[in-house]
Amino acid sequence: VVFSEPIVNEEDGTIVFEVLKDVTTDDLKKLVPTIEVSAKATVTPASGATVDFSSNKAIFTVVAEDGSSKIYTASISGRAFVVSYDFEEWDPVTHKPMFGDEETFTTPTGWCTSNYGIVEMGMFKPMLGVSGWLVTEESEGHNGKSALLRTINSKGGVGGLIPTITTGSLFLGTWSTNAGNTLNSTKFGNPYYKKPISIQFFYKYTPGNDYYLCVDPTKANEVTLDATKTDECSVTAVLYEVPYFETEDPNDPNNKEYDKRLTGANLYTATDQIVAIGTFTSGAQPDYKEVTLNLEYKKEYDSNKKYRFAVIFSSSKDGDLFKGAGGSTLIVDEFEVICE
Repeated sequence: VVFSEPIVNEEDGTIVFEVLKDVTTDDLKKLVPTIEVSAKATVTPASGATVDFSSNKAIFTVVAEDGSSKIYTASISGRAFVVSYDFEEWDPVTHKPMFGDEETFTTPTGWCTSNYGIVEMGMFKPMLGVSGWLVTEESEGHNGKSALLRTINSKGGVGGLIPTITTGSLFLGTWSTNAGNTLNSTKFGNPYYKKPISIQFFYKYTPGNDYYLCVDPTKANEVTLDATKTDECSVTAVLYEVPYFETEDPNDPNNKEYDKRLTGANLYTATDQIVAIGTFTSGAQPDYKEVTLNLEYKKEYDSNKKYRFAVIFSSSKDGDLFKGAGGSTLIVDEFEVICE
């Protein structure tokens, strides 16, 4: 019911907090605040008592040890909007690689995956021993279906075009193959018209056995085994500013600002565009665990500006640097975005 941590203003005697958008009047009649006051002071209504917030506010009186009192007005400052993805619906996607025949895989509705990278390996997959997909539908998740991401050892080769470690990623955005720099193939972020505050999801994670280190990402096929490291998964949420969402002619040389999408190459470094970011990493997690990841705002949100919002799940947190362990698996389910 309560979405944000209450903010207390001692000088004004106010307490404000947000609730979820779909909260009912009956819900607001049954809120139970936990209140801390200084030693030998009392508060009315008492901490742990049911308080009626159906009128969007309530009055609290604090009496100090010396008998002096102060009134606080606690009020609901706003309602949060929630966008949910349960990974129940998956859509077929067909992609034609640069070399080889087109292939079809499935993707959660509204999302994009790194499965395109597997298709791009095309005719070289048998030689590399690569089979299956990086992101697949799981019939049993935390609740119904879920998404499974895996990191594979793709051996590396073909003149250095194919990396040794290929990471499973599930993200909001699109794919556009870039042979010159594969990290630029992932175009992160969809147009967004609300202010995201946090994301919530369930996950579990199993690291692979052998962790490989890539010293130079431009030579992604050259790796060394690092027995001191254990793989970790990651989840990143980014809100960033763009000059505009699309143009009538992307090939127009006057529209160089068009391609301001963040990619795997600059997701963490485009400080001039990033407005808010949150990052979560985890090692082994055998059972489903719920996570709330808050976004930290680096710049002020302006509803008059244009923004894209990206969420990226990765089965190896340093997969963008071609580091990780083949066999690492991340399962995610019940994803939500909470917006102001």
